[in-house]
Amino acid sequence: MMGTQVGYVQAVLKYLGYNIVIDQSYGPATRDVVKQFQSDYGLTVDGSCGPQTRAKLIEVYQQRKNPNPTPSHETKAPEIRDIKVTDISKDGYTISCCATDESGIDKVQFPTWTDYNDKDDILPDWETNPAATGTRNGDVFTYRVNISDHNYEQGTYRTYIYAYDRYGNYKSDDTICVEIPKNSDVSDLEEPDLDKPVTTNPGEKKFANSVTASIPAKVKIHGVTCKVTEIGANVMKDNTKLTKLVLSEYVTGIGKNAFSGCRKLKVSAKNLSKKKKTELQKKMRKAGNKKITVK
Repeated sequence: MMGTQVGYVQAVLKYLGYNIVIDQSYGPATRDVVKQFQSDYGLTVDGSCGPQTRAKLIEVYQQRKNPNPTPSHETKAPEIRDIKVTDISKDGYTISCCATDESGIDKVQFPTWTDYNDKDDILPDWETNPAATGTRNGDVFTYRVNISDHNYEQGTYRTYIYAYDRYGNYKSDDTICVEIPKNSDVSDLEEPDLDKPVTTNPGEKKFANSVTASIPAKVKIHGVTCKVTEIGANVMKDNTKLTKLVLSEYVTGIGKNAFSGCRKLKVSAKNLSKKKKTELQKKMRKAGNKKITVK
């Protein structure tokens, strides 16, 4: 939490009668008082002023300020149901829910953070911050979590759902945990041309003396990660020593005379379907060797 947030928490705790100094620093003394508050109200005692603890602080504070509220409005908390997580990718995920209330839903907040460095990436003042507010479509509220808003961190993301009615009653749901794939580095995530196709060595001979060869799935060109989708013309022409070639699942095109003279060649493409293997085999046979087989 930032200094102003810490000061607010300290001020509320002091109002509730706890012995605490308002210095806007979340040091050991403040952590101990938070632990005492958590213990007093049946919360997890960890000394961290997370969403549940802050919500309870606000609740107790409001009750203490107005111990005998006028029953001029309903006090029933909203209902949250049909929580869904969709569109999970290396860039983030979408979370949605249905929220209803007798007096009408005012807003639904989706505070999110990652396990990396605890809650350093959670939005400040998420209870009122519009950046944490879901988009409404009738009773359905949707929120997109983008890793670009969380320091491009990967691994476990945690989203809490808070539904508020127009009288300030609220309902929170358990944390929704989502794993962001860890098999991409930050440069891949930031690069819009990740799937840009590229031909390997068009018009040039390669693997002239190779017995085995492997076509990479991706290569980097000027810092851009690209999928290798085509084997260039003449790349393996007249290589009579070449006996084995391993292809990635992205290769779909074969250049002219790419395999002319490769009479002993056998091709391995394990990640392709039987149909795609057959299509690729036809293209390779047209490129110089009618006996090539793709397995």
